[in-house]
Amino acid sequence: DCADELDKDSNCVIETSEALKKSERLKKMLNIILELGNKMNMGSFRGGARGFKLSTLLRLTETKANKDTKVTLLNYIVRILYDQQPDTLKLPEEFPLLKEATKISTRTIDEEYNKLKGGLVLIKNNLRSAEKTED
Repeated sequence: DCADELDKDSNCVIETSEALKKSERLKKMLNIILELGNKMNMGSFRGGARGFKLSTLLRLTETKANKDTKVTLLNYIVRILYDQQPDTLKLPEEFPLLKEATKISTRTIDEEYNKLKGGLVLIKNNLRSAEKTED
C-alpha cells in the first residue's frame, strides 16, 4: 500500500537522521578528522578551520600519507582511532537503518506524498458532490 510504504520510508529516513545528529561517536570522529586536517594545513590559509564540507570526507581515500606509500589518510585515521579511541570504530552499530535509508529517495517520498494528497483532495471533492446530490 502506498501510504504504508511512504510511512515506512519516511520513518526510516527520520530515525536515521536523528541518530546521526545525536551520535557522540560521529562527533568525535569528525572532530579528529578536523584536527588532523588543521595540523596538515598548519601555516596555510586552510589551517585553523572550524569545520569542513562533508564532500571533503570523500578525499580521505585519495590523500596519501606520502608519495611512496599506499597508505591513505583514511587508513591513518582508522589506525589512530584503533589505537586511541577504539570505541569510536563501533560507529556503524549506531545506525542500523542507515543502509536502508541511503536507498530511499527524498524525491520519491515527496512524489508519493503528493499523490496521496491529490487522492485525498479527490475523495474530499467527491464527498462534497455526493452531499450536494443528497440535498
